[in-house]
Amino acid sequence: MLSGRILESEMRLNENTNISFCWARVSTCGVALDAVFDPECLSAYQCSLPVAGGIVAGRFWVSGRIVACSNDEA
Repeated sequence: MLSGRILESEMRLNENTNISFCWARVSTCGVALDAVFDPECLSAYQCSLPVAGGIVAGRFWVSGRIVACSNDEA
């Protein structure tokens, strides 16, 4: 379960598939994360585009990448 405050959001277009999605920057536990939502899922819950200052909560897949660091940073 993850919850956080929405910092900003907008509708975006995946240029490879030409499918729209909702993107939001969410602040939680001292870190800012990017979250994406299927617009159809939002409308199924009678929700519109998330607004800055609002709260988002749910179960999410979290993905990322490991950034190489030098031995001095480890």
